[in-house]
Amino acid sequence: MNRGALALRAILKLISGFAILGGLIFGAAGTIHFTRGWMLLAALGIPMLALGLVVLLRSPEVLARRIEAGESRPEQKRVVALMGWLIVASLALSGFNVRLGWPGLPLWASVAALIVFEIGYGLYAAVMRQNAYATRTVRVEVGQKLMDTGLYGLVRHPMYTSVCLISPTMPLILGSWIAFLPMLALPVLLARRIKNEEALLEQDLPGYRAYKRRVKYRMIPFVW
Repeated sequence: MNRGALALRAILKLISGFAILGGLIFGAAGTIHFTRGWMLLAALGIPMLALGLVVLLRSPEVLARRIEAGESRPEQKRVVALMGWLIVASLALSGFNVRLGWPGLPLWASVAALIVFEIGYGLYAAVMRQNAYATRTVRVEVGQKLMDTGLYGLVRHPMYTSVCLISPTMPLILGSWIAFLPMLALPVLLARRIKNEEALLEQDLPGYRAYKRRVKYRMIPFVW
């Protein structure tokens, strides 16, 4: 795929994704006058657009992998679907928090969550830079090599570490502690995904068993 076609595909995917995201947040809130909703869209959209442009110019094949269709393995499809519904529920609750006037968080808490969110996105970008095979789909590609240095020398799944910083902070940016509660299930779903993914990697990626013995932690150094 040439860069022009890839760029168009990525832009259309970005626009449709943000239309759905904005519709969910502002639709649940019942108003577009929701400052923290716009704050979240900007916090997500600006770095995503910048990262996408850099990847398009430097490594278009990486961008192509990232926008491919989702999982084909049944277990992973179930986990990804549950994670998607978890995020939808959390964002919808954040909007209803505004519509129904439930107790919310002070602005400083949303700003603090925004900082954590951007740290998570920075980690996500660093993983993308280090590992050209980091995709949304669990699989081992022809020519794929084991990554065991840099971030992968600290934890085996730094991409999921970034997910644990990005996703749970979204309802907090939107000012809702109630909508944060569903996100407590996210680590459980990620643990299921990692278990299934590592079974595949042990089978298909040479050296992965030895790598697991060297790098003991999955997502959080010295914890798990």
